[in-house]
Amino acid sequence: MSVELPGCFLVNDTIAFAVGFSGTILKTIDGGNNWFAQTSPITNDLRSVYFTSADTGYIAGIGGVILSTTNGGNTWNTLTSGITNDLYSIFFSDNQNATVVGTAKILRTINTGSAWINQPVSFTGDLYSVSFADNNNGWTVGQNGKIFHTTNGGGVTDIEEKNSTKNNRTHIVEIFPNPAFNKNITPTFYVAQKDKITLEIYNSEGKAVQMVLSKTFFPGTYTTEIITKQLKPGNYFLKISDGRSTDSKWFSIIK
Repeated sequence: MSVELPGCFLVNDTIAFAVGFSGTILKTIDGGNNWFAQTSPITNDLRSVYFTSADTGYIAGIGGVILSTTNGGNTWNTLTSGITNDLYSIFFSDNQNATVVGTAKILRTINTGSAWINQPVSFTGDLYSVSFADNNNGWTVGQNGKIFHTTNGGGVTDIEEKNSTKNNRTHIVEIFPNPAFNKNITPTFYVAQKDKITLEIYNSEGKAVQMVLSKTFFPGTYTTEIITKQLKPGNYFLKISDGRSTDSKWFSIIK
């Protein structure tokens, strides 16, 4: 077999699964000495596999594919992810709670995949891997050195970017209060060098809804007040740009 196999999961010292391109699903029951193919319901490339027991497992793949089995892979069923974005990694923090990440997407389930919740993330690139220490504390990493961290299972207010180079470029430091309960918000942002800076608000669909400012700043840290009266309740992200790089941070409006 010459197919690429980007995903593997070891259930115990004898049972393991591997997944790959063209819907490939492989299983070993003798510690990897022999592998046999399992019947796959799709031909999409598969990228990640995770088992919560010897019988119950999940696979994520290209085109929003999520598969599940409850009999050790003898049969695989397609779950409804609600998206067509490519998915690269899946992780279960317990038997019920899981997170899957991919191209500009983070999905969360709290009921073994019966329903998936789309969690906001201010990134349009690929997220390649996700891992959780428990149901609340998790990390996901991806293109361009992006590292996102959550302390509440992926809720929008606590997903924050961790980037080793971030402090050396123009970026948003924080947004306060967040969420904003019928109040204006005050973002703090850092300007790396003299540049024309733009601050703009986008809604959860990625549509620009408000230009906050567009003017030249010298290096330093600044704050500005944003009137939120015209914004409907919901999730938004504030985007800053200096003409060379951009940064964004999510915030919520509650009225």
